[in-house]
Parts: sequence; C-alpha cells; structure tokens
Amino acid sequence: MHCCANHSRLRNSCASGSGTNQTANFSMSAHQEFGESVTLHKLLALCLSENERRLAGYDARLRRPRLVPALARFAYRILPSSI
Repeated sequence: MHCCANHSRLRNSCASGSGTNQTANFSMSAHQEFGESVTLHKLLALCLSENERRLAGYDARLRRPRLVPALARFAYRILPSSI
C-alpha cells in the first residue's frame, strides 16, 4: 500500500507540474520509491506471469502475441537473477 501511495503522489506532482525539478529523472529513480529491490529478472518474471494470467481468459484459438513473450522468456532464462 505504501508503494501505491508514493506512486500516486509522484504522478500527481508530475501532472500538476509542482515537482518538475524533483521528477525530471522519474524513470531513473522511481524504483527507489517502492522500497523493493527491482531487478530485470524479477520484472521479466512478473511480466511473463501477468501475460499468461491476462491471456488465460481468452479463447485459445485466437492469435496471441508470440515475439515479445518469446524474447522475454529467452532473456529470463539467460540472465542471472541478480540483474
């Protein structure tokens, strides 16, 4: 819940323009606001599981994204978990 409050606060300050100097490097420093160590390996795992969860509700006969999930699975397998 803490991370959601911080994210909301940061989004509101960006939208209002009140934190332009503080949020200029938002994408480079936003992970520090969440209080967790976010690694590329964890992010890929989360994205892959979320992709499976979201697509599970659709008919399996429909076309599904293949390239990006395949690249993400490949990167997940070859990257060390510390990255």
